[in-house]
Amino acid sequence: MKSVHGIFRLILGLWILAGITVILSLIFSYWLFLILILLIIIGKYLLRLEKSDWMFLAAILLTVEMIVNDFAGWGSKYKSERAKFIEFFNDISVQNQSFWLDYFLPARN
Repeated sequence: MKSVHGIFRLILGLWILAGITVILSLIFSYWLFLILILLIIIGKYLLRLEKSDWMFLAAILLTVEMIVNDFAGWGSKYKSERAKFIEFFNDISVQNQSFWLDYFLPARN
């Protein structure tokens, strides 16, 4: 989660730097717009990196929920992990136990 937050801060910094670059290029020289192209390329790379980090976190969350709810026998195969996750998520209400499983796999019934 820290890496996603760090990437967001970098992207925010790039936007601020891009604004400063536009202002400076209008004041001094139009050649400074080339820096803006570099900032856009770096920003696109960071957005792709942030997306992969969010996908990783979503996969971990879905895996934990699948183990807790014994989806496709995962809970019975990994019994000790299921016990740890159930103990960790003990305060979750019964109606909401498969929220993420319903979100990612809506047509599983």
